[in-house]
Amino acid sequence: MALKRSQILKDLQLFCEYLCDGRSAIEITMDDLTNPRPERVQPLYLFFMGHFFLDCDQRLMQGSFMTSENIEYPEMCSDNRITLLLVLGHFFNSIGVDDFSASDIFEPSPKRTQELFSNLVNYMKLVARVDEDEDMQRIVQEQEDLMCDCDQLAEQLAKSEEEIGRLQRKRHQDEQHETNLHFQREQELEQLEEISANKFLYV
Repeated sequence: MALKRSQILKDLQLFCEYLCDGRSAIEITMDDLTNPRPERVQPLYLFFMGHFFLDCDQRLMQGSFMTSENIEYPEMCSDNRITLLLVLGHFFNSIGVDDFSASDIFEPSPKRTQELFSNLVNYMKLVARVDEDEDMQRIVQEQEDLMCDCDQLAEQLAKSEEEIGRLQRKRHQDEQHETNLHFQREQELEQLEEISANKFLYV
């Protein structure tokens, strides 16, 4: 099931926190989904693959790039990039994505990157459900509690804004009433002055 972009980002950040035991080892932003770049998506793929395959770790990202004009992606001259590509190909094929290719890490597109990360998130959710990991449940619960707190704060803020609005309307009504009373008093004084003047004329 394809996930919405915001949900993909939220889940990736959550899993990243979980895999790092609460310590954020790698930052994932919306820009990684809407404007993916090789230097960003490769470390992200590597980070998650490192937790699924013991032989896929930071050593894959070490070593210099070799260049060649005779292949489509010169970066693949690096054994590390080839290994990463093979690991990713094997992983995505095992979860039903059989068309993973070098372009997905060397020329990533927003739509394709979101599709791949969506599949990755769905797989990790499945693993979490099967393992019934208490730490994951704790983090999810903390996230839900935080969201509940945010909802309560938002509700309190809405009530406060409503009360402020009510008080402002009441003040405006009181000011209008006071203005009307003042105007009424002025009219009454004018009438009294007029009556007094008329009595003086008839005396």
